[in-house]
Amino acid sequence: MQVKKDPIGAAVKHFWENKKSALIEVISDIAEDETMDAAYFFRDMTMMPSLEKKALLWCEGKVLDVGACVGSHSLLLQQKGYDVTALDTSFDACMIARMRGVKNVEAADFFTYQPKQKYDTLLLLMNGIGISGSLDGFKTLLKQAKELLNPNGCIVFDSSDLIYLFMDEDGEAYVDINSDKYYGVVNYQMKYGDVKGDKFDWLFLDPDNMRDIVEASDFVVEKFDEGEHFDYLCKLRRKG
Repeated sequence: MQVKKDPIGAAVKHFWENKKSALIEVISDIAEDETMDAAYFFRDMTMMPSLEKKALLWCEGKVLDVGACVGSHSLLLQQKGYDVTALDTSFDACMIARMRGVKNVEAADFFTYQPKQKYDTLLLLMNGIGISGSLDGFKTLLKQAKELLNPNGCIVFDSSDLIYLFMDEDGEAYVDINSDKYYGVVNYQMKYGDVKGDKFDWLFLDPDNMRDIVEASDFVVEKFDEGEHFDYLCKLRRKG
């Protein structure tokens, strides 16, 4: 990713070099503009939600940490003795991950990544499957995952069901079933200072659609755990 198009990379670099707050502006088509502090990407185990902590326990063998950013999950797995590779499209984030001590770091796009080895676990946290961008994109993600995994390998990921955004006071949900756009696809754009990224679609996948897509794929749902607010953690096992 070019630096001029990488607001997250610019923000984490600023935080790393100055140890000062670096607020990323998050613009979406579903909510008011928000900010996210780059410091959150540097969090340790004590600052991680319970599902993230559990996800690290579900990993096995050689791990590919997809969308690793500055490598916080990779570092924790590495400290536990895992052979882990941090993968991210941001050159600056990858550089910082190396400086923080992650031994294996790759700057590449998940969908075109061609590693020298295969993995036992693909880890996609902070709704990492969002890179799918759509329901069909999630199907493509599973196909690529199969290519990257050893036989009987697994995918560990978390996501959220955005249905709560469409609920009334009585808890009834209203979604336009005739819409061409799945309600879990959010269009984002991020900005940090003068660095403005391109717009992109990000997928939040509800459990029912997830299970339907997985059922028709080369994976099965092995573990599933619900969070406190429409979020969940899932472990998929590759068939064979």
